Amino acid sequence: MPLEIVQLNLAFDRRFGTPEALLAAYHTLTGWSAALARAGAAVDTIQRFSRNSELNHGGSRYRFIDDGGRGVPQPWDPLTQTVQAVVDARPDVVHVNGLTFPGCVRALRAALSSDTAIVLQDHSGAVPRAWPWPLAPLSAARWHRAFADCDACTFTARALADRWHRYGLPREVTVLEIPEASTTIAPIDRREAVAETGITGLPALLWVGRLDANKDPLTVLAALAQALPQLPGARCSMISQGGELEGTVRQRVGDDAILRDRVTLVGSVPHDRMHVYYSAADILVSGSHHEGSGYAVIEAMACGVRPCVTDIPAFRALTGPAGAMWTPGDAASCARALITLAGQPLDRAAVRAHFDAHLHWNVIGDRTVRAYQTLLADRHPRLS
Repeated sequence: MPLEIVQLNLAFDRRFGTPEALLAAYHTLTGWSAALARAGAAVDTIQRFSRNSELNHGGSRYRFIDDGGRGVPQPWDPLTQTVQAVVDARPDVVHVNGLTFPGCVRALRAALSSDTAIVLQDHSGAVPRAWPWPLAPLSAARWHRAFADCDACTFTARALADRWHRYGLPREVTVLEIPEASTTIAPIDRREAVAETGITGLPALLWVGRLDANKDPLTVLAALAQALPQLPGARCSMISQGGELEGTVRQRVGDDAILRDRVTLVGSVPHDRMHVYYSAADILVSGSHHEGSGYAVIEAMACGVRPCVTDIPAFRALTGPAGAMWTPGDAASCARALITLAGQPLDRAAVRAHFDAHLHWNVIGDRTVRAYQTLLADRHPRLS
């Protein structure tokens, strides 16, 4: 009998008026279900939504449950209608997207058979509100009881669980180290991509991300100001949907002669066109201080782009030896990494081979199904 898995997604963007529109935008939701189905599991996806509906997508069933008007439910909302839909599916494993819905987790545990495992997947969501003493221990104890109702948590890297321990996640919780998502993006011919995007440079550098403090574009720009004089053919294109630092970034580029001539602020690019930009680039540079995984890094590597990224747990888990790493917030470290990487052969095939071996949806599907089979076969006593 195949493993019966429910993927449970509790948040949704209210701008999507139909289930079809939501699924067209939620690539990781559909990609995860399809990957586990290819790995041999029977997957139902239950999605909170603005109305009840049901449809098949990619060979899997998607049920949409109207259970409260908020796009993102309150943490302690039990979400009764959604829980009942999960119970009706009779799963072996419930895979909950996010660690921030303890009320639903407690309700699931109370309603489901004790044979059903509950797994929470980190999506780098906001941690619980930090209460002052003496409320902080009480809040942590409440969250601890909710986390005790799950059987495992899955993180891209084990170290990402550390920030949750102070909010009640037991240190002895079972942690599954599996990338949270992959991509179906694929490269196109390099010459065609260059012609379509206008991206040039030897090497061609690419930035993708919001212009905010976590992504830290100002440190990257400071690094480029140091590195570009030593890389006379290099240019950098920055793709972004904006952010609170947009004005500062524009001023920084405009005020520096080196950056003004060799950094292009592209602006926003539709997701279905991103593969063209990745295909034209040689190196992806990222300044993130924290990530749950790193979609831009995954997508770039799928197109053979070498990553030059910060030395943080998620990026270490994703990139392996495929690129170069630097210290977050340290422009000199970033500049050195860029110069070193630019001096090495830009082997796109090797980067894609790393993606296929470690980050492809099929790899994630296989690893997840095996991990869940092991979890069910070797259930540890529930944490108390």
